Amino acid sequence: MNSPAWLDLLWRVFTVAGTIGVFFVWRYVRTLPDPLARARAAALALAITASAIWTAILLDEVARWAVKSPPPPVLILAMRLTWHGAIYGLALLVPGWLPRLLLAGTPGPSRARLVVVFGGFTLFLLAAIMVTTGMLTLFAASVSEWLEGLFDVGIPLLMVALVALTMIRAVRELGGGLPPGHRAG
Repeated sequence: MNSPAWLDLLWRVFTVAGTIGVFFVWRYVRTLPDPLARARAAALALAITASAIWTAILLDEVARWAVKSPPPPVLILAMRLTWHGAIYGLALLVPGWLPRLLLAGTPGPSRARLVVVFGGFTLFLLAAIMVTTGMLTLFAASVSEWLEGLFDVGIPLLMVALVALTMIRAVRELGGGLPPGHRAG
């Protein structure tokens, strides 16, 4: 189903604003001198971004339901929201928030390795989505359709990937997650 033009414009504005916001957060985070502070800030940025994307998916489902005429039963909406909330929650919120939780306190080497694993998993998911979207844009009927796919998916995901990569590099720079005074040798 095609959504109304105002809804498409609204999502495009939110996408552009979110992409610019993530870019500026990434520029700030990468300049922090302390690797642990850099890793924590990047993990928080990933968590907030994952939550924003998850919320946008649920709001999009509600908006699509609201513009249908006549609207389907509310029970159908509740089932779709529950399904999307659970599936996208597992795919977005777990890898988005777990690194932030693992970096709380003084992370040891095992927690630091888990953060790197979750960061790598996030990068893998983002790369898979970008490649898939890139393949889909090959079937674009016009240059504007191709650019729309690039600006709607490719560039925003690239910004999130930069934040994830910054988090991974900062955790690796920590030397196993231990503060400088507690490192062996």
